[in-house]
Amino acid sequence: MLEEPPLFMPWDGWSCFDTGNLLLGIIIVAAAGREYEAEIGASFLGPLGLDNTGPSNTQDIQGLARGYVSTASGLGLPARTTDHPEHMALNPRRRMDRRWAFQHGQ
Repeated sequence: MLEEPPLFMPWDGWSCFDTGNLLLGIIIVAAAGREYEAEIGASFLGPLGLDNTGPSNTQDIQGLARGYVSTASGLGLPARTTDHPEHMALNPRRRMDRRWAFQHGQ
């Protein structure tokens, strides 16, 4: 992505993508010495009593509620987030085309 031109000049717009989140995850793992999910659970979710909160890293999630997505995004997302109870329609581990998302400000 470093060879891509900026989407806009500073202060002329904004865009969001996961590079900062990925970097933060790498830092957390290095500093804590354990997996990201384990550290987040021990440091934040557990103390806050968020016992039913966890990573969306599989398609089968107990208690998953159905949501709806705009199909106008151009990302090819399904209209519903689940295809049957407690099963995500998309695989969260699927690699998205980051170049397309970057070019379209996603």
